[in-house]
Amino acid sequence: MLKKLRRALKDQRGITGLETAIILIAFVVVASVFAYTVLSAGIFSSEKGKETVYSGLEGTRGTVEPKGSVIAIGPLVADNCDAAWAAEVTATADTTDKHAGTASAKLDIAAGFGTNLIAYHDVTSVDLSAETNIKVWIKSDVDVSENVLQLLLDDTAGCASPVETINIDAITADSWTEHTIPIGTPANCNAIISVGLKAASDPGAVIVRLDDIKGHDGVEYGPTVDECEASWTDRVTATTTDSSDKKEGAASVELDVVGGFDPGLIAHRDITSVDLSGQSKMSLWIKASADVSGSTLQLALDDTAGCASPVKTLSITDALTANTWKHVEVDLGDASGCTAIVSVGLNAASDPGAVTINLDLVTGNEAVREVVLIIANAVNGEPTDLTETADSNNNGLLSDETRNHVVVISYVDQNQRINDIAWTKQWRGSNDNDDLLELNEKAEITIDLTAVYKGSNPLGANTEFAIEVKPPKGSVLNIERTTPANLDEIMNLR
Repeated sequence: MLKKLRRALKDQRGITGLETAIILIAFVVVASVFAYTVLSAGIFSSEKGKETVYSGLEGTRGTVEPKGSVIAIGPLVADNCDAAWAAEVTATADTTDKHAGTASAKLDIAAGFGTNLIAYHDVTSVDLSAETNIKVWIKSDVDVSENVLQLLLDDTAGCASPVETINIDAITADSWTEHTIPIGTPANCNAIISVGLKAASDPGAVIVRLDDIKGHDGVEYGPTVDECEASWTDRVTATTTDSSDKKEGAASVELDVVGGFDPGLIAHRDITSVDLSGQSKMSLWIKASADVSGSTLQLALDDTAGCASPVKTLSITDALTANTWKHVEVDLGDASGCTAIVSVGLNAASDPGAVTINLDLVTGNEAVREVVLIIANAVNGEPTDLTETADSNNNGLLSDETRNHVVVISYVDQNQRINDIAWTKQWRGSNDNDDLLELNEKAEITIDLTAVYKGSNPLGANTEFAIEVKPPKGSVLNIERTTPANLDEIMNLR
């Protein structure tokens, strides 16, 4: 036992250097494999995270952006009459006596002028082929009989060979009056570059002022219910047409109401059927010989003759001041039942007293027809496909068409949201002749608001609205604007 113990104590064997190296190498290999596994997992996780971030950026970053102003298209203006006309008489721009803008065109015609071109104005080419009428504001210092003066429209300069010569209604002295006169052949008026005034017969010594000449197709101003040019059937002492006291056209309707009148229908007129279901308001000009309190009178609309059972009885809440023409608007409310109005009337909600009432131009409300904006490709944005889809039925909607487009444009205001409305494009500046909106390219987008102004809430004056442009990739381009207090032909909505 003792010998074995001594032998064990004398044993000097241990680990050699080779064995140590082998063990060390094994540790290094295992550590390397582990480190590679951890590093690979980290890189994979990082790449996935980066992909997620880029995907999120692609979904939120806009691929299109607006450039410049948003333009709203209202009534067409042939001439705003803010500049003097070239004339065969003394012609100036009158900045003090005008209807709109900065001036009117003042024409001082001497006695014995005879029959000839009085004056003309060369204008920037305007397309009136879609218009049925011309509206012009006129004032003269003496009465001028109807058909004495004529408005000329010409597609050549200087009104040398007019394509339209349109008779003007009678003019009452010292009163601005808007005249609506029909265009004979609108198709000839696709490039009007001069407008003029002609004397069909000698008007005598007279000063004539012209202002705010516009095309009118019956849509942007709403359908006309009654021009008030003919007498109404009455329940009063007398009803006539008054050619001397009117707001526009040839005459107004004059209603002579006797004292002690029982509440009810004062007068009515049967008219050609008109669809008012797309209107939100009705407007009319009204004048009374005495003060009339608000809500005393009512406008009646009926789909049967004689206003026997009106579908709408609209309170005229505005008070009337004696001997003053007033433009009145009344809310139509739910107009779904007004698809075929064939009579219009005036009611007394209470006794108005002995009073003479004049009515003129009962119409629907005004509305914006188009919105125009310019878009460009955002910095580093993906190309956007602007392939168009034709609006084959002209209802202002693409949602009922066979779709070619991928960009969807929607209209929004406080009353409605209309998705996938009609639009067209026109390239501005350089482009490579394909349908892709690419870097450094610009496209003018014209948005058709037919579906809006023929709906229950047309886009009228002083209204906030938004246009949403949704490309197939990227965020929605949202443009918010407010229409001005008075609608014009072209409105810059900054």
